[in-house]
Amino acid sequence: MESELAVTHLRGACPRMAALVEEVGPCLLHSHARTDSVFEYLTRAIVFQQLSGKAASTIHARLMGLFPDKEHPSPEDFLGTPPERMREAGVSASKASYLIGLARQVAEGLPDVAALAVLPDDEVVGVLGSVKGIGVWTAQMFLLFRLQRPDVWPVDDTGVKNGLRKLYELEKVPNRGHAEELGVPFRPFRSYAAWYLWRSLDLRAPDAFNPAAWSRARPRPTA
Repeated sequence: MESELAVTHLRGACPRMAALVEEVGPCLLHSHARTDSVFEYLTRAIVFQQLSGKAASTIHARLMGLFPDKEHPSPEDFLGTPPERMREAGVSASKASYLIGLARQVAEGLPDVAALAVLPDDEVVGVLGSVKGIGVWTAQMFLLFRLQRPDVWPVDDTGVKNGLRKLYELEKVPNRGHAEELGVPFRPFRSYAAWYLWRSLDLRAPDAFNPAAWSRARPRPTA
């Protein structure tokens, strides 16, 4: 089982990480199967950007409420919805624009989950990064949580960097280069290392699918 292999590797890679694994316990990174589409995942991710979990959950529920007969609206539903109606649901003007742009790209053939699943990590980031409002961080979270890639290392994530600082008792938060270097021993299971670093700060992993994952306690990421 991959998670067991990952934890064994992390334990052997670094005594400090071994101690953290012992403290936190079993890794629950992929304890819940994900079935959402690219459109569903990125819709939620856009809504949740820069907001607390409670506020984002409320706005997302109101947005979905515009389509009461749908479990999740389709791209065509969004394209047929005036931005003003999204604004009435609490979606900002910029996010309404991003959501409509996302819907347009999906309708025009943005690769689905099956197509993205066969691409290397960097190509997935490139494809998703072509969507306005979706940046590297969000694409990495898609890799980590939706595609369940084992070796994603989000060095721009504040939680990961603060976790590294705590783990190694550093004087300051490591920069991108230093964070990359510190992650080398954890290959090819850096996704699991990131999860343990988030948990070391008593933070839930920043999964855009889970409203509880986006809290005021966690530094708010950019897209």
